[in-house]
Amino acid sequence: MASNRSNIPHAGIAGKDMKRTAINQRGQSTRSRLEKECDALWQQAIRIVWNGRCGLCGCQQMDNEGCGHHVIPKDNKPTRHCVMNGVFLCIDCHVPKAHADKRAFLLFLSKKWKAHYDWHMENKAPTTDRISEEELRETRAELTAFIKENKS
Repeated sequence: MASNRSNIPHAGIAGKDMKRTAINQRGQSTRSRLEKECDALWQQAIRIVWNGRCGLCGCQQMDNEGCGHHVIPKDNKPTRHCVMNGVFLCIDCHVPKAHADKRAFLLFLSKKWKAHYDWHMENKAPTTDRISEEELRETRAELTAFIKENKS
């Protein structure tokens, strides 16, 4: 696990571009499409960083099981796609433990995964900043490169 964390992209931290986005033929904005692409890439990156192991109970998950959990809620756009903002969790731990008792989850994080906890403490301030389409494209490129470099 540690070897993958040394080159974690800190994508998505910055930007206040509030320009309107173009709407594609399906009625979906470019921004919305880019956010969904980055969400999917972020999930893949979290699985890689954690080697498919749950950050709480340590169980190994199959390819279609488990998911990345945002330590700082994903509505905080500047930290939404930052890999340090994610902990891979199994289905049994995600909602029943991480969402049900956020204080206990953060306490556990502070003891077992200190780097993630420290990052959370430095970046937890809520923000309404939006990320520009250009920044989303950069985030997509960073996450794609990270996945290619670290996928086994």
